[in-house]
Amino acid sequence: MTDYDVATLMSGVREYAESYPVKIGEVAADEKHGPTERRLVVMALNEAGHNITLVDVRDMLKWLVEHRPELVREAMITRFESAKCPPGFLCVHDVKCPGTV
Repeated sequence: MTDYDVATLMSGVREYAESYPVKIGEVAADEKHGPTERRLVVMALNEAGHNITLVDVRDMLKWLVEHRPELVREAMITRFESAKCPPGFLCVHDVKCPGTV
């Protein structure tokens, strides 16, 4: 995975080693996923900006669900509480939930 499209800056996401900005974007998939598939990746510069680490988001989420489900639950609860949505509704940013003002 080396060919990546324009990436979006992920404000508020930290890269601890060198404090470089973290971005999210798509890359051409590798042989594991097939040559025509594109994968969503988190991108972090390292080694004084000369290298980049790409982390496959789907692989990371799958791992979190399987190995750290409490973190996934915590993130979902935090998201629902911050959106002030009624129980049972999945809220998307800038979209009013039923029953909210």
